[in-house]
Amino acid sequence: EIGKALKKATDYVSKCQSTKGTFAYKIGMGGKPSLTGAGAYCLMLTEKKLKKQALDGMNWLVANQPKSWGEIDPYAHYYNSHAFACTDTLQSETKGHTLWKKRSTQLILENQLPDGSWPVAVHFHGDSTLFRNTLFLLSLQSDYRYAYE
Repeated sequence: EIGKALKKATDYVSKCQSTKGTFAYKIGMGGKPSLTGAGAYCLMLTEKKLKKQALDGMNWLVANQPKSWGEIDPYAHYYNSHAFACTDTLQSETKGHTLWKKRSTQLILENQLPDGSWPVAVHFHGDSTLFRNTLFLLSLQSDYRYAYE
């Protein structure tokens, strides 16, 4: 049954969260920004409401938001932007999430090159000009792509 599978998967994702709020691939590991956005996003989508654990992860992302181009990870930003887009739909007021979107969007737009592409930032597995640009474009569109209801 799909409901049981989703419940088991959600339980596993919940157990992969550190006490700081970050999510990891495996239980007991530290976690990182890309997995924190992905973990929070998955919990919100499967639970149909903003869980405290998802909010804890997102509050960690707000507190540890990249402040310069050399700190931004396009892969992490893609998942984080989807989590933040989902947040606004599921809960009207969250700590700093609107500020996260404003700052991250500003950072991306300020660093776009004249040809429309973005330079290398934090390297991630599979980084290429096409993949990086696709991730940033999808991130910028995250508020407009899905209905979270």
